[in-house]
Amino acid sequence: MYTVIRHYTVTSGSVDDALKQVETGFVPIVQRIKGFDAYYALKTGDETLATVSVFDTEAGCTESTSAAANWLQSSQPDFTTSAPQIIAGETVVHARALQTAGN
Repeated sequence: MYTVIRHYTVTSGSVDDALKQVETGFVPIVQRIKGFDAYYALKTGDETLATVSVFDTEAGCTESTSAAANWLQSSQPDFTTSAPQIIAGETVVHARALQTAGN
């Protein structure tokens, strides 16, 4: 499993508006990438947001980063004036909530 985290500074409009655009515009794109597992978008501040993409393969993470850049450039050119900070790598530790009887 591989994960890529992208951290953006929003320079046009509100973070809430940007997150809505991500949900309706980019999520359908990232879901179609081979090996897609999960996608999360986080409001990290008044002018910042982060996204987390999880894929079965490193190639999926790489493709999602290219897809995000292409989507921003073609659909949301004023979203940000700088490239996002990107952290990517193999997911080494992964945990989920424990399931117990009655949950």
